[in-house]
Amino acid sequence: VVLLANTEAGATVKYSIDGGANWEDYKVTGVVMKENGTVIFKVTDSVGNVTTQEIVVDKIDKVAPAINITGNAADWTNQSITLTGTTSDDAVIYYSTTNSNDPADWKALGTGLIVDANGTYYFKAVDKAGNEVTQTVVVDKIDKVAPTLDITGNVNDWTNGDVTLVATTMDDSSAIVYYSFDNATWHVYDTTANELVIDSNRTVYFKSIDAAGNVTTAEPVVVDKIDKTPAVLTLSADKTAPTNDKVVVSLTANEAGTIRYQINGGEWKTDYVDGVEMT
Repeated sequence: VVLLANTEAGATVKYSIDGGANWEDYKVTGVVMKENGTVIFKVTDSVGNVTTQEIVVDKIDKVAPAINITGNAADWTNQSITLTGTTSDDAVIYYSTTNSNDPADWKALGTGLIVDANGTYYFKAVDKAGNEVTQTVVVDKIDKVAPTLDITGNVNDWTNGDVTLVATTMDDSSAIVYYSFDNATWHVYDTTANELVIDSNRTVYFKSIDAAGNVTTAEPVVVDKIDKTPAVLTLSADKTAPTNDKVVVSLTANEAGTIRYQINGGEWKTDYVDGVEMT
């Protein structure tokens, strides 16, 4: 701040910036004040009359305000977050998503900035003297996308063995797969073994939940092709008494399947229709 003094011709002007302890001759270029303080001017005219005047300089501010932006998520969330700011020195906080030099890209923060997606957000606090301070906030914990979930391994043909189901999930925030046999009680799927062995027919439910709380539910897996129980066979012959004629041996089973037969230790045959003729 430069203070200039106007006085009558022939007068002398002195000034003091230490309360009058020391006086300096005033120069026409003025008194340069680099910080707040009080300047005393003393004017002595040609006949010895003295006039003093104090000027208080209190609007110099070269210190940038403080800024603190809060509200960023430390843990994964599937919700939007609100970034709010506090500052000192009655400064105003502005935000930008581009950090552009164009003033039009900066908006007053007000009560807060609702952030819907991950990204980098820029803030600055500007006080009345034009001092400013900046802060950059990186938002990287918002995940609103449900994980993918794929279940494979179920069989379409009959088997007398176990069925091994494999669950595959993908997500940005480390999803965990769960399974249930009643859609009520859930168990954590073993990602180390990466398989679920099913030893009997049943319906298996799967779901994947990521760290942000997004849930994906797979279509129920109906395992219905396991059959570990041997068929019950019934043999009959068209003649049961001793005979010198041919005998037709018939076979019935309690469930559908392929009938194979063997005569006197020979090869197994699969051409059975209504019986085997023994001569």
